[in-house]
Amino acid sequence: MTLNWYHNNKFLLIRINYMGLPFRITFDNKDHVYHVLNTGRIDHNTTQLELMLDGNKMVIEKNDKNCWVQKEGEPCPPAMVESLGRSVSLRMRM
Repeated sequence: MTLNWYHNNKFLLIRINYMGLPFRITFDNKDHVYHVLNTGRIDHNTTQLELMLDGNKMVIEKNDKNCWVQKEGEPCPPAMVESLGRSVSLRMRM
């Protein structure tokens, strides 16, 4: 995620750019949009992901049992956190 500051004579405009395109996941018959906020390289050694899910920032991490669990952010159902982790893993070839 990068922040761009634009100066307009009266105020500063802040624009947030997310990494890549928005991703979509369907959980419980509802579509959700998420962005990956990690700024570093994502590979098979990545154990923590920063995500923006429906406008809310959250951090998930892979525990010692290789399950994705939520570390920070607005509470989500554990099954949704696991689905998000699997979705990113498949898309980023982790």
